[in-house]
Parts: sequence; C-alpha cells; structure tokens
Amino acid sequence: MLTYKIVYSPNLDTHTNILKTVDFTCSDGKLHLRLRDYDHEEVICGFINKLTYLVTYLFQRSANKNDLTTKTIEEVVKNDESFVALNSWLKSNFANIGKKYKGLKITKNYRKISECNPSGSFVEGTCPLKNNTTYGDLDFFHQSLRGFGIENFLFNDAVELVISKVKVKDSYKKFHNKAKKSKKETLEYIPLF
Repeated sequence: MLTYKIVYSPNLDTHTNILKTVDFTCSDGKLHLRLRDYDHEEVICGFINKLTYLVTYLFQRSANKNDLTTKTIEEVVKNDESFVALNSWLKSNFANIGKKYKGLKITKNYRKISECNPSGSFVEGTCPLKNNTTYGDLDFFHQSLRGFGIENFLFNDAVELVISKVKVKDSYKKFHNKAKKSKKETLEYIPLF
C-alpha cells in the first residue's frame, strides 16, 4: 500500500518564489502539462511536477474522464470552478512578477500500456480524499496541505510531495509491553484459609 507525505526541508528553503528565477511558460504564454498516473513510489518536486499532481487531482472529479479529448479537456479547464480559480490565482502570481500567463494547456495521459486512463489516476493512499472516497476541489486540496498553503506547496522547492510505501511500525510497543507487565505484577495471591 502507498501513502503520500508532504515533506518540508528547512535547509533547502531559499524563501524565493521560484517563478522569479525560472520562466515556465512556453512560447504561447501557457503552461503545458500532461495528466499522469500516480501509482508508484516517487518524490514529486519542482513547480511543474507539483502543478501536474494538482491538475491531475482536480481532473479526477470531472465527468467523462475516460473519454477525454482535447476539446473536453479545454471545456473542463474553462468551466470547472476549481480550474477557473486556479487559473486566476496563477495569472495573478505571474502578473505580480511581471510575467505573462495565458492559461493551462493540458494534454491527456499517455503510457505504453493497454489500460491507461486518459485523465490520469491515483492509487489508494496517494492523494487526499473526502471521507476516504471522493476527490475534492481546489479548496479541499488547499485544506489538506495543513498550513503549507498552495503557494508554498507550488512555489517553494523546500516542499516536496513523497509517495512511498506504508511502513507499519509500532513506536509505542515498548510502552504497551511495559503496561501489560505492570498489570501482571500487581496481582497478588492471597490465601483464603
């Protein structure tokens, strides 16, 4: 089973918005992203990779996600309230540093395997879910970051998302055993006669 973790490395934090140092837009003024699968262990770092994770997450709520075409992807990006909010937020962040941003250009997932979901996919445990069953919107994703915030998550290279295997480890085993042992020692044999 896999799980996701948000890891902050203080020694990597330059307190600099990565947009100020790197131009991520292509010649058409858009950010080009490809939806993808998150079904194996990996470290997701860097602005584009974390944005791809977020966009793939938001696409999981969209209708007809198994029958995606370029036109339906554009309609989702144009009409879905989470994508409208994300685009607006990205546009203002790019404008704050004097760079042009004309939107997202998203292409469907592609893998050289027969069963490939065009909208990308997440295996159990690799993303935040509402009530452990449904994908959330942009606000829910923001809340799931627990204090990091979307800006810090996307623009700070000290924040990484790690998908790894769940390691079941009982950190309190020593204390549980100690409690069991002390209960046994407190029993006293008292003769009735």
